[in-house]
Amino acid sequence: MDGGRIPAISPIFFQFYIVPMQGGSPNQAIIDENTEKLGKVLNVYEKKLSSTKNLAGDFYSLPDLHHLSYIHYLMKIPSAKLINERPHVKAW
Repeated sequence: MDGGRIPAISPIFFQFYIVPMQGGSPNQAIIDENTEKLGKVLNVYEKKLSSTKNLAGDFYSLPDLHHLSYIHYLMKIPSAKLINERPHVKAW
């Protein structure tokens, strides 16, 4: 996590939501590259969330809140499998 954000999720979000709004087609190579990176980040989150309720501990904090909008939109695209494959991240 970099300053409360997941760097790999921004390009995925951009390709699935912004590019089509601008009349373009998503670049699958960018999606694939960042999906792999995001999976690695979510593996770290999965391990952390197996021992705490939230990212910073057993209390809801700014890092959790910051991720909410990205996770919401991620769950609406094929990349949702990255969340669904990790039970603690999914429960979070």
